[in-house]
Amino acid sequence: MTNEVNIADIQIGPRHRKDLGDIDGLAASIKEVGLLQPIGVTPENVLVFGERRLRACGEILGWTVIPARVVNLRSIMEGEAAENGSRKDYTPSEKVALVDALRSFRHGGDRRSGQTRTCEVERLTVDQAAKRVGLGGKDGYKRAKVVVERGVPELVDAMERGKSGWPSPPRSPSWRPRNSAEC
Repeated sequence: MTNEVNIADIQIGPRHRKDLGDIDGLAASIKEVGLLQPIGVTPENVLVFGERRLRACGEILGWTVIPARVVNLRSIMEGEAAENGSRKDYTPSEKVALVDALRSFRHGGDRRSGQTRTCEVERLTVDQAAKRVGLGGKDGYKRAKVVVERGVPELVDAMERGKSGWPSPPRSPSWRPRNSAEC
């Protein structure tokens, strides 16, 4: 069940997340589409999950009340871990596909191109959609799209699995340079 809770009554105890990310961007999203998920509080109004949403709504948007789900947990830290630890971020190809779905014009268009909108409800530019999904903007989207569509398949696969680092060549433990020219 969701209740409206006074933001001033919500207590924020010790939290493990230190980097709250782009709260201004989250606030802009909430302002445009609304708060899609309520925050979670204990029966005593101690925050369990949704600190970023709480701060965006209270500190930036100036809300005085916020939708909250009351949850009874043995441990607030258990709730924080469940909310944040099990979430899966979008893969690069999912981000590219999401930008393609969100953007306003079929081929990226602009005001001068005469291109038509794909749907009445779509109103984001490529730049706006790319920022929303975490690609930084239209340039980040273009780079990601090239990598996803034309990249080395093994590298793209590694990125999709979250292992985007370059592999190191194996070294023999007994290998040593023979002279300073090899260093």
